[in-house]
Amino acid sequence: MSVLDYLDVINQRFANPAIIDTVRRVAFDGVARHVGFILPTIRDCLKAGISVDGLALVEAAWARMCLGIREDGSEIEANDPSWDMLKKQAELAQERPLAWLEMQSIYGNLIEDERFTDAFERWLSRIYQDGMEATLRHYLGEISLAS
Repeated sequence: MSVLDYLDVINQRFANPAIIDTVRRVAFDGVARHVGFILPTIRDCLKAGISVDGLALVEAAWARMCLGIREDGSEIEANDPSWDMLKKQAELAQERPLAWLEMQSIYGNLIEDERFTDAFERWLSRIYQDGMEATLRHYLGEISLAS
């Protein structure tokens, strides 16, 4: 399934009034979800020599969300048992993106792999420079060109 087709599926799911679900519920306890699902995939891709560019963008978007303030200035309510730690690291990562990956309890030794850290740093810097929507559009444009 292409990325754009998958986005359509997600939009349909959240637009369906018969499915009582919220983004907030789906995003609850990000630490457990990232450690359990995304980070093993990153490690597998690195081991196999597969690009982790999109996965690094996922992690950068999570770091941006954990700042606790949307781009419009509104507050994002705490939504993770580790929120205080995440928010602190997200604040540090605004100026020094790799501060986010220094959370060894989450990332382990991933900070030692330049393929991941370079992509993560590039995406988080771009999110802060251009905004989330523009960054996602850029990534989707790259995906389309590669197809």
